[in-house]
Amino acid sequence: RRGIKGCGYRFHRRSDRRGDLAQNPHEAETVQCPLSEKPVQHGAEDGKRFMTQQIVSYVDTYRPGALSTLCALQTQYYARDWGFDHTYEAVVSAGMGEFLSRYDPATDLTLLAISGDDIIGGIVIDGGDQVHRSARLRWYIVAENFRGRGVGRSLIERAMKFIRRQEFE
Repeated sequence: RRGIKGCGYRFHRRSDRRGDLAQNPHEAETVQCPLSEKPVQHGAEDGKRFMTQQIVSYVDTYRPGALSTLCALQTQYYARDWGFDHTYEAVVSAGMGEFLSRYDPATDLTLLAISGDDIIGGIVIDGGDQVHRSARLRWYIVAENFRGRGVGRSLIERAMKFIRRQEFE
């Protein structure tokens, strides 16, 4: 069963068995990402952008300040594209603070997409609802210049592996 609770998807736990996200949680993938909005200089007239291969690593351990970065990515996106104001940032920040006050790596997942030293996306699975044996998908975002490159899909796939291993419904 899957329903909606608050702003995130809700998954119900089938049993108390726990599992790891992956054998190697720090797996990396190579993605193509635009480095510049400028057209290619050498004879390209089709408006192509400079492209490079960049390594994106996925880390499923808590990092100090990581949720603040996800909050900034979220609020910048919703302000720019949807006209949200400062009250949205207050709601997101409060929710993240509440989550961090009870964060438990045995039932919660903070999954980050990292390129170089920068957090370029992430997703949180909040497994804190033990009464209903459920979890919520929260704060899923990918930086604008990495969208359309498979980073978001990889975050969702890895989060779903965690949910299945935790046996949320």
